[in-house]
Amino acid sequence: TGRRFILLNNKISQAGDLFLVLGHELVHAYTTAYHGDLIDQISQQYGEEFSEAFMEYAAYQWEGSAALSIWGETETTEKWKPFTSETLIGGTLDLLWEYENIWWNIWTYAQRGGV
Repeated sequence: TGRRFILLNNKISQAGDLFLVLGHELVHAYTTAYHGDLIDQISQQYGEEFSEAFMEYAAYQWEGSAALSIWGETETTEKWKPFTSETLIGGTLDLLWEYENIWWNIWTYAQRGGV
């Protein structure tokens, strides 16, 4: 849907961190490209903040799932641990839970007729 840019933090120092952050941004790109009509519908019906919360929640679901897989205790994922930082993964999980709460609060408010 037009030209878009993905800006990444230049303080990313681990390959796994880059993978997680870029993957998060690509979820946004995918959602916009293939589900833009749904995002527009959510925006029109509930407001821009609701669609932004939805987009962030979707992206953090992917990133959080990937982060938890990396930090799982399997032979395959053990190889990734040296390439990811606990700080980034902790922050990712915190934001996942934060957006999950935002999404849930807005959704329940909307269901009660508040929007």
